[in-house]
Amino acid sequence: MLAANAIGGIIGDVLAKIISAKSHLELTDVYADTTFLALANIVSIYGIACPLCALVAKLSNVSKYVVKGTISKNQYIRAICIMFPVTVLLANFSNYLAALLSGGEAENSMINTLISGDNILSMIMVSVLAPIFEELIYRKLIIDRTRRYGELTAIIYSALAFGLFHCNIYQFFYAFALGLIFGYVYVRTGNILMTIVMHMIVNSSSAIMAPYLPVVYTYFIYVMIGLGIVSIIYTIIKKDVHLEKAPNEVPHKMLSGAAFKNSGSILFAIVCIYIMAYSLISSTLLG
Repeated sequence: MLAANAIGGIIGDVLAKIISAKSHLELTDVYADTTFLALANIVSIYGIACPLCALVAKLSNVSKYVVKGTISKNQYIRAICIMFPVTVLLANFSNYLAALLSGGEAENSMINTLISGDNILSMIMVSVLAPIFEELIYRKLIIDRTRRYGELTAIIYSALAFGLFHCNIYQFFYAFALGLIFGYVYVRTGNILMTIVMHMIVNSSSAIMAPYLPVVYTYFIYVMIGLGIVSIIYTIIKKDVHLEKAPNEVPHKMLSGAAFKNSGSILFAIVCIYIMAYSLISSTLLG
């Protein structure tokens, strides 16, 4: 995260100056441009952070435990529907919390810019690149290496890392909740394509449908919230969500401390929370 932000920031600054010089634009105008924001994020996150994360995991030489299971079509469709009320509820909670902490001054300007315009590059980033890279890192890479210690801890750990990775108070809570849903589907199936599709559905609805078909998007969200609530109730009644014991699984009391209180996890959390706080304070001052 530190390398991605430092190197990505340097590269972004160089690109901004080149664009400014060639287009005769002010640097502030370049930094506010949707194409530049998308390009800077693609370079720092998917060009630097994700490959570095994969490299570290490869060098760690930790053994992988991959499940080859399945879930029913009914369960999969329910999981897709449940994403929407969870996302809407926690997104509204995040907006309320950010407003409370900033006295109503903060705003999620960068994310709003990326998903509210008609820029093709930002749509590709949000709808295609983010689901592919983030699922490969936070589900396949992490869960494959932690599931053998226990499915519950593996799901929570990957979801928490996924939420913190966004470094944004507006996205942390619903990203964490979505990470739990994606993580459960992955540990039950071992099929990363299923979670990539789920991720694409929820991202594309806001990045493509919202700006191009706002009326359709509004009705779509209402319908999905309704179906999601029904799916939650049906799942509670049916009780078909279950976690399996992994071979030689470490007892939960021993594992939770090892997983969440080690120096790497603590440092990652500190860095992400620092960036989260910095972005909130910056947007408050700008507001």
